[in-house]
Amino acid sequence: GITLINRGRDQEAYGHLTTAAELFHETDGQWEKVNTLVHLANAALGLGDAATAESVLRTSLPLAERVGDPWQMAFCLNNLGEVARVQGDYERARQAYERSEALFRQADAQGDLARLSHTCGYIALHDGDLARAEALFHDSLAAFRRLGNKRGMAECLGGLAAVAAARGDAAWAAPLLAAADAQITTSGAAWWPADRVEVERTRRHLREALRESAFDAAWGRGQAIGLDGAIAYATAG
Repeated sequence: GITLINRGRDQEAYGHLTTAAELFHETDGQWEKVNTLVHLANAALGLGDAATAESVLRTSLPLAERVGDPWQMAFCLNNLGEVARVQGDYERARQAYERSEALFRQADAQGDLARLSHTCGYIALHDGDLARAEALFHDSLAAFRRLGNKRGMAECLGGLAAVAAARGDAAWAAPLLAAADAQITTSGAAWWPADRVEVERTRRHLREALRESAFDAAWGRGQAIGLDGAIAYATAG
């Protein structure tokens, strides 16, 4: 089920994860049950059912607290932030992400902290603080490069493209977003639901800002440069 979620096949994942949650409940596997429920909520969010996703996560959080694992509590809170971001409620998302940060630090979850910098970049972008958003995306990109996490790198490149688009530099942003999207696609993955909303918003903005032919040319250039080329492009400014 988790593998299918990573590939964006949420409908198939939902069935597997529902069965897994029932089995872990029967065997009293509390840690495994919580982990499964959080992924089940992510599948529901990917299917456009934010209400179910939030309900499952609010059921999961007290279970995670009883298990006593700070990482699981942070995982629940982080995904409540993702639900809020999909719904456009950035203040509620901010609160959930802030609550998750200390717990991720307690668990020394370096990958999750790197991604938290990325998601907080979108919060700053929504607030109109472009300098902070850019700094957070660059910090996250550097962390993901140290960890060798290519998916995370692509997510940060998408965020930097969103910052450039907000600054009015559509011609620079379009190849970068294309490169990020190509990395996600060619790796067999899919954008996480909240990021997908951000990426599609940026893509629409760029299409409106550029002539159709200019957008298509820029998109084609970006798709061809690869991840290393896109990182060099982004860090050169």
